[in-house]
Amino acid sequence: MKNNQTSAFKVGGLSLAIASILGASALPLSAVAQQSEDEVIEEVVATGTRLKGTATAVLQERQNQAFVADILGAEQISRTGDGDAAAALRRVTGLTLVDGKFIYVRGLGERYSSTQLNGMTVPSPDPTRSVVPLDLFPSSIIESLNVQKSYSPNMPGHFGGGNVNIRTKSIPSEFVFNVSAGGGWNTQNSDTGVFYSGGGDDWTGRDDGTRAPVSYTHL
Repeated sequence: MKNNQTSAFKVGGLSLAIASILGASALPLSAVAQQSEDEVIEEVVATGTRLKGTATAVLQERQNQAFVADILGAEQISRTGDGDAAAALRRVTGLTLVDGKFIYVRGLGERYSSTQLNGMTVPSPDPTRSVVPLDLFPSSIIESLNVQKSYSPNMPGHFGGGNVNIRTKSIPSEFVFNVSAGGGWNTQNSDTGVFYSGGGDDWTGRDDGTRAPVSYTHL
C-alpha cells in the first residue's frame, strides 16, 4: 500500500512538471502572435500611367518594334500646330495627303490603305470609297499616330500598303472645358444677283403687310 502511494505521487509530480512547462511555453507564443498582429503594415498600392504621347515614349516604342513603322506623339503634333490627323500625317515620310483629308501610304491608292481607331477597323463614311477621311479626327483627342508600313500578325487580313492606327487620349483626370467659334462666308452671295426687298418683319418669319394682295377698282 505504501509503494502505491509513492508511485502515484511520482506520477502526479511528473504531470505537474509537464503541465507547467507547456503553460510556460504557450504563454510566449501567444504573446508573440499578439505582437505580430499589432505590427502588421497596411498594404500600399502605387499606380502609374505611361505617357505614350511624349517624345521619349514615342522614341522608345519605335526602337522596340520589330516592323517598319512611324509614330507621331501628341507632343510632336502640338508643336506643329496641326488641327487634325490628316494634317499631322502629311509630315510623315512616305505618306501622301490627297484632297486635304485622305492619306495614301507609299503613294498607293486607297485600296491599299487602311485606318484603325485604338486597334479597331474604322469603316468609311462614304459607301463608294474604302478610304477614311482623317480630317474627322481633331488633334486634341489624339495621343499618338502609328503608321505601320509592313505586315505583322496583329494586322487585318486586307492589309496592303500601310495602316494608320489612331490612338486617342484616355479619360482626363480633371475637368476640361473648351470653347471654340468659327465663321464662314458664301462667295456665291453677292450684290450681282436678283434680290427682293420684303417687309421689315421678314427676319421673324412673318409678313408685315408688304405682300398683301392689291385690290383693283374697275371704272
